Amino acid sequence: MKDLPERGVVLVIGYGNELRRDDGLGPQVARELAARDLPRVRVRTVHQLVPELAAELAEARLAVFIDARVGPNRKRVTIGRLLPSGPPEILAHWADPEALLALASVYGPAPQAVLVSVAGQDFGLGEGLSDFATANAQRALRLVRGLIRSG
Repeated sequence: MKDLPERGVVLVIGYGNELRRDDGLGPQVARELAARDLPRVRVRTVHQLVPELAAELAEARLAVFIDARVGPNRKRVTIGRLLPSGPPEILAHWADPEALLALASVYGPAPQAVLVSVAGQDFGLGEGLSDFATANAQRALRLVRGLIRSG
């Protein structure tokens, strides 16, 4: 269990498929945040949310999920509060943030949680973000750092 974070850390989970261009926004923002080596912040980059993250979530005081969404719209980056769904419906290798929070409650109280949703425009096959998504990733990074400071 040495991989579990210390109680009270902020857990940032960037998720998405990096082989579908802008769908890799979540992992990209998470990696940029991890490079800053912020104290009491634990960063995970994953292809998809899996039940195995629940124990680690239960140890966090704040969870920040970062994911791409189809854009554009007026708000290129949005932040929404997440609450655990009631009883978790988790497939063997995939979950949504609310179901994962519900599963985390098996280990103890689920942390406060938010979803940072970042607009992308190119979700075709390939690697690398579009210019639109790259600009939005920088906006998201600033917002997540603000959440960490205030959370």
